[in-house]
Amino acid sequence: MPSTGLLHGLSQLVVVISVLVACSMGVGLAPAAVHAAADLSNVGALTPFDIDNALDLADYCNGADQGDDTACIGTWLKDAKTQGRHLYVSPGTYIYSKGTAIFNGFHLQCASPTRAVFKAVNNASGLFVLMANWGVTGEPWQDISIENCGFDVNGATVNFASVIALVGNTMPVRYVTVRGNSMYDSTQPGQMYTTRDRQRQYIVILKAEDILVEHNHLSEGGRIKVGRPGRRIVIRNNTLHNINDNGITVVDMGDGISSDMLIENNTIKGGRVLTSLPETDSAVIRGNTYDLRGTPHWGIEVGNAWDTLIEHNTFIGDGRTGIDYAVSQNTNPLRTYIWTNWAVNLRTLVGIAGADHKVLSNCLTNTAHVTEFMLNGTNVTVSGNKNC
Repeated sequence: MPSTGLLHGLSQLVVVISVLVACSMGVGLAPAAVHAAADLSNVGALTPFDIDNALDLADYCNGADQGDDTACIGTWLKDAKTQGRHLYVSPGTYIYSKGTAIFNGFHLQCASPTRAVFKAVNNASGLFVLMANWGVTGEPWQDISIENCGFDVNGATVNFASVIALVGNTMPVRYVTVRGNSMYDSTQPGQMYTTRDRQRQYIVILKAEDILVEHNHLSEGGRIKVGRPGRRIVIRNNTLHNINDNGITVVDMGDGISSDMLIENNTIKGGRVLTSLPETDSAVIRGNTYDLRGTPHWGIEVGNAWDTLIEHNTFIGDGRTGIDYAVSQNTNPLRTYIWTNWAVNLRTLVGIAGADHKVLSNCLTNTAHVTEFMLNGTNVTVSGNKNC
């Protein structure tokens, strides 16, 4: 079983390589705009999962029947908290009709996301919840991991249906790993609700620091939602298909500014905005694949965000006569660096707003415009972009 512990091998200065590449290409960068991101080598849960110290859900619930397992899931969690134990899930399908509050130092691992599945009934939402209004006390809440589990929302119609919801109260939630899970809806495989009142946010981690979300598969409408505010958050190697509205979203408006985000090597298809940064500083977005064919309009939204680096991403749209933008800026973003991306079949690579941006050395295939000015844009450098 993979360990939960520290995130290894991640560069502490995530833009250094980009700076060196830029220098080798002869591209000058304003020092004020090239930021060194925070140390991201210690994000994620502090404690590796320990199978020898784990309580198995199969000893509490029958994963082979169709009965409601909500009560026995609650007993399993209560015993783990009382005894200081980790939580393991043997193969089976475990049915829940309402969510359950989790606790500080919560460590859960399943046999596999296809063989150990939590399945919602009765429109249930929020299976594992860490919030003050759910009666959780004892801050700071930290050292939490949820790995290798399957979650079937099973046709839930409640708006903003969730699976994992962790929200800091007077202090941030810290050191969380969500890894290797599959979240889906077995009642509509490959489809999604299209109305705005049936949105889904499978992974919600707000007012949080030192977070790792990686290698998860989300489909049938669910998003990853962080922020309000968040700091030192890594979202990487996830796949999100058939997203209802936003794919990966950093929500900050009016709730403080998030910073030091790494959004890397994710694949996202569906929705309207595939990655959204309304108010986020010092974000690096690189190596992602954004499939805008169908419903999407924007690959990446950069709102009132400062010092954003967007590099090595692939954007695929519906054609040069469509309405798809790889990057769309609004309000007053400052110092966005957009380079070495590949835009295919789009209307526009970048819809410009704000000031002090650089759009450099991007590759365009059947894309009508390198830039369009959405709002007033000042001191914008556009250079070295070419058809290829």
